[in-house]
Amino acid sequence: MGRLRLYTSDQILDGARGLVLGEGIAAATIGNIARASGAPPGSIYYRFDSRETLLAELWIRAVERAQRLCLAAVEAAGESQAACRSSTSSSASPQTRSCSCPCAAPI
Repeated sequence: MGRLRLYTSDQILDGARGLVLGEGIAAATIGNIARASGAPPGSIYYRFDSRETLLAELWIRAVERAQRLCLAAVEAAGESQAACRSSTSSSASPQTRSCSCPCAAPI
């Protein structure tokens, strides 16, 4: 049976994120990340080869999360625009449409 993981990579990255946002990247030492996340330095080095690798993973996670949020917003906007367009006359100009959603803007 494998060892029980007490600290996840996300918990460690969350600790690093808090340090970077609150005190700057220089504050994100392995020791400070260990204190912020509650994970011992050995657990951090088990998951990440170095501080630089950890910070790179933190950056990648942030970019992936931002992309997911952006895509969800674009999809939601597209759905609301399609619903609005289907409920208004396609021949009406954007200025005369009765809809007040963002799709009333010129396309």
